[in-house]
Amino acid sequence: TQIHNNQASFGSGGGMYVYSGEASFYNTSFSGNTESDGHGPDVYINEGGVCVDYNTNMAGFTIAGDGNIRKCPTLSPPPPPPPPNECDPSKTCNVCDKCCNEFIPDGEKCDECVTKYC
Repeated sequence: TQIHNNQASFGSGGGMYVYSGEASFYNTSFSGNTESDGHGPDVYINEGGVCVDYNTNMAGFTIAGDGNIRKCPTLSPPPPPPPPNECDPSKTCNVCDKCCNEFIPDGEKCDECVTKYC
């Protein structure tokens, strides 16, 4: 996420103003934001909460009132995609027995067999 080149109106942060709410920043970059009245150029937190991950630079954050910054929970990486269907027994045949056959080439033909028989 990129939050860049925003101009603050009076009394708020240039990039984002958090008041009595919550915001989360994962791998977020801030640059070129302009502050107003000393209220942080990037994020002004007033009675709200913000969680950030280790990839977010907090140099332009300002905290006021009961505002707080905490570490975000780690996001779980998405599961890896399933391996492609392989019908060739000389490789790692990972489909049903009916389609595990050296005469069925991997790729589209193998996928068709799996859809039909497995």
